[in-house]
Amino acid sequence: MAGRRRSDHLTTNGTKVVGWKNKGGGGAGASGTNLWFTQYNTALQPWLTNQLNGLPVLTFSKNGNGYSAGCTYLGNIGQNAYTNGGSQMSYFIVVRQSEDSMGWQGPVSFSTSGQTDGSGTAGVVVLADGSETAPYPLGLQRDHPATPMQADVAVPAVNTAFVMAFVDNAGAASLYLTNAAGLSEANTANIINGISPTNTASRT
Repeated sequence: MAGRRRSDHLTTNGTKVVGWKNKGGGGAGASGTNLWFTQYNTALQPWLTNQLNGLPVLTFSKNGNGYSAGCTYLGNIGQNAYTNGGSQMSYFIVVRQSEDSMGWQGPVSFSTSGQTDGSGTAGVVVLADGSETAPYPLGLQRDHPATPMQADVAVPAVNTAFVMAFVDNAGAASLYLTNAAGLSEANTANIINGISPTNTASRT
């Protein structure tokens, strides 16, 4: 999976990426530590592989299991960037999947240290719903270990760039996917102390 980010918001280690800073002025501590996605284990750092329209391209790999070597990722773990029902958070990423046959991989995760993605109240995650059939849809999970996940959204075809956006207003969460042709898929869920689907999947 590849994503794009401004180069002045990246901390690099040669051709690998150590940190990815969110645009913003808030965050815990003087440097806004909860705005950073980091990876200090060299073997797990994603690659800074190219540029597209003047913006850097990061490449993430899913060639291993869990947090083992081969599963490159940047994490916002134990920083309390996401709290319970009072959070308001939005983000978007531009990505392209090189394959869609691997379930339970997540492009973005906020969780407390040691927590399995989405299984507790101390975080929220967007994951490929491995309980479904390939190509796996992306869905939201928070304090909802049962499957299938909620707010699933179908992904574009392999090697097709798309924008994934997550918007949460105090527990009213929405997941949007928009492909290069401008077609959008969306779904919503209430994620306060768990997830309750609102059955409002839509396509525009």
